[in-house]
Amino acid sequence: MSTASRAGSADTAGQASSGMSSGASSGSSDATRASPPAPSDSSGASGAATRAGAAVDDSVITTKVKAALLADPDIKGTDVSVETKGGEVTLTGTVKSQAQMDRVQKIALNTDGVKGVQNKVAVKP
Repeated sequence: MSTASRAGSADTAGQASSGMSSGASSGSSDATRASPPAPSDSSGASGAATRAGAAVDDSVITTKVKAALLADPDIKGTDVSVETKGGEVTLTGTVKSQAQMDRVQKIALNTDGVKGVQNKVAVKP
C-alpha cells in the first residue's frame, strides 16, 4: 500500500453561500405590516452547504478518476474501485502488474481536485 499527495494543490471549489429572503404575506389586510427578516445563521446553513459542496466535489473527483482509468488503454480492463473523501482518493482492487498499479496511482494523483491517493490495489498476475 502506498500513499501519495499533491504538493501545492489548493481547491476552493465547493464553497457556497446562502441567503434567505422573507416576504411572505400573513393574509391580513394591513399592508404596512412586514415580516421581520430571518435571523442570520452563519454556522448552520453555510456549514451544511459546505459539507454538501464537499460531497459533490468528492463525487466529481471519483467520476473524473474513473473516467481517466477507463480511457487509459493499459488500465481499462482492470478491476479498480475508486472512493473519495475530502479530496483524498482511495483505490482498491486488482491489476496484473506493478506497472499497472503505478499507472493507476499516477492517473488518480494527476486528476484535478485530488489532494492525495491511498493505493490499496493488489497485483495479481
